Amino acid sequence: MKELAETYKINFTDYFNPFPYIEEPDADGNEPGQLMVIGNRGPGKTTAFCIINILVNRIFQKKFIYIFRTSEELTSVSALFEDSLALYPKLGKEITTQPLLKNLIYEIFLDGNSVGFSICIGTRMQIDKLKKYSPLFKDCYLIIFEEFLTESGYYLPKEIEKLQSILVSISRGGGKMSAERKLIYLANKVAIMNPYFVYFGIYKHYNKDTKIIHLHGLNVCFNHDIRSDKAISQNPLLKAFENSDYFNYASRGDFLLDTSAFIQKPKGKSHYIFTVLYDSEYYGFWEYFEEGFFYFSTKYISNYQTILTFKPSDHNQNTMMLNNYTWITKILKNAYYEGILRFNDEKAKMVCMEILAIDIYK
Repeated sequence: MKELAETYKINFTDYFNPFPYIEEPDADGNEPGQLMVIGNRGPGKTTAFCIINILVNRIFQKKFIYIFRTSEELTSVSALFEDSLALYPKLGKEITTQPLLKNLIYEIFLDGNSVGFSICIGTRMQIDKLKKYSPLFKDCYLIIFEEFLTESGYYLPKEIEKLQSILVSISRGGGKMSAERKLIYLANKVAIMNPYFVYFGIYKHYNKDTKIIHLHGLNVCFNHDIRSDKAISQNPLLKAFENSDYFNYASRGDFLLDTSAFIQKPKGKSHYIFTVLYDSEYYGFWEYFEEGFFYFSTKYISNYQTILTFKPSDHNQNTMMLNNYTWITKILKNAYYEGILRFNDEKAKMVCMEILAIDIYK
């Protein structure tokens, strides 16, 4: 790819250089199957990986896949490639799309030649349909998930589970039960407390100086481009906003949302109140009466008899299912609004916010 990039006179160091991230081994010393690249706005992450996709297609005849949350985004691929093709005309002239399966799969063409697909995570019914079309993706390799972290805080129900199902489906075909693929997640720094950082435990390893986190089969890379920072900071259009949180997020690479509030280590004597079962995982609810607050934690007493659940899928003969109108739920919500509810980590806080239907992004 580097040789062909030189032939096309592509200089990745002018903006965002993806090669150091692609070549970095994971915690096991292997090439990771998944790579997250997260940073400030503007350095050209999207453009760089659009170019990489075309180079992989030219050299290895491998097609690429773009994953989106909703069907409305499926035709937006052409817009993603506009900068790449404008900067480097030798790569091609025009990206177009054509529907293969309405609201689910679009085929991507570069100058009339098929180079990939765009698909949406969508609903469970759509995922079931996608399974039937797995042979379409037999010649694919790179998978790009743009904006996997959202500023709005909107994520699909059971999004990561649905994503896994899609990855299994598109990794079949070509005579193989499971063929190699590489998933690239791209996003800006929105909030540490998000479904992906919680699911993979990324929040446990992150601090403000973190450059890369090596996990099993996954690398998480944090990029801060000083040139992009400077360009946004010096733009006359944006100077009036330079003291805002959003400006610091867009230019300096700060997380847009501080979701660490109320996360702390408890002290003093406590009383265990009940256990919560949520998405097949257990959590404990305590009262620390000396400090005067309640504590929702990933730590729990395993043999405690009172186990509460809030979802039919978690309900069994050993649990009691509650809803938003029960007195216990009201105690939890009142404790949060009164500022006397604490959490041991981001995962516990995120689960509790989901139970209480509180939007942390507001």
